[in-house]
Amino acid sequence: MEAEKVICFSGNMSQASDLAEIKGKLSFHFTVFRCVAGGAVAWLVALSWLLCAMNGGLSRINGALSPYNLEKAAEQPTVASNQRQVVDLIAEAKKANTPLPSNIIEKAGQSFIAAAGSDSKAWDTAKALFEYRSDLNRAEVKIPINLQPKLPPEETVTLQKQTTTYAKAPVPGKSSPKLWWSGVVPPDQGARFEEIGKNLNSNVPVGDGKLVFRSGAVSLDGRYIKNVIFEGVEIHYSGKPLVLENVSFVNCKFVIENTAPSRQLGRELLASSTVDFRNEAA
Repeated sequence: MEAEKVICFSGNMSQASDLAEIKGKLSFHFTVFRCVAGGAVAWLVALSWLLCAMNGGLSRINGALSPYNLEKAAEQPTVASNQRQVVDLIAEAKKANTPLPSNIIEKAGQSFIAAAGSDSKAWDTAKALFEYRSDLNRAEVKIPINLQPKLPPEETVTLQKQTTTYAKAPVPGKSSPKLWWSGVVPPDQGARFEEIGKNLNSNVPVGDGKLVFRSGAVSLDGRYIKNVIFEGVEIHYSGKPLVLENVSFVNCKFVIENTAPSRQLGRELLASSTVDFRNEAA
């Protein structure tokens, strides 16, 4: 019996020793696994950061190259791929919220306008540049903060017991813009929106300092327009007589026919956020 007890005890000791050895190995392997896993996670985090940094760097590089690419595309304005590239560059600049320089926009636009006399697609590209310049005008044009609503054009509004009147300029199938005014000035300094040669407010003692047209669509044909801001308006023009004095276009769409007067207007739209333009030929 004593011998059996010794043998049994010895066996138990051996099993305990084996278990301890196994636990030690498992602990070691688990420690190694944690180190490897931790290293892998750290490597993935570092890789993710590196990819993000590379992507940001590429975006900055692309943004820096956009003005150069725009200038290069404008060197051959009748090439279809260049026309598409300009539209793509504008879309990318809007998406990235990285404005293209207005002087580059003007230079490129002038090139496409020059080609538009014989290439209608070049004119489409030029109009895309007009609209982008109009988007940039948001940062340059100061829209009055104390605007007051007016009735639709050709309806009168009481202003210090007098009325100021503005002509309609409807576009078939389109809604008319909402009209707002700001400031009171002497009548000769007041805003104007009327047919050329028809001063609708010649007898009022005071005029509106500024008119703001918002949304809707309007035709510029045959109009004398002064001290007006068009904001988010669809602008139609076929090349008929037109006079603009101190007029701004902000975030507008342009539906402009490819005529000589229209192309001249386009040059003025590209050159400045405030437009002065005269085409009084019948």
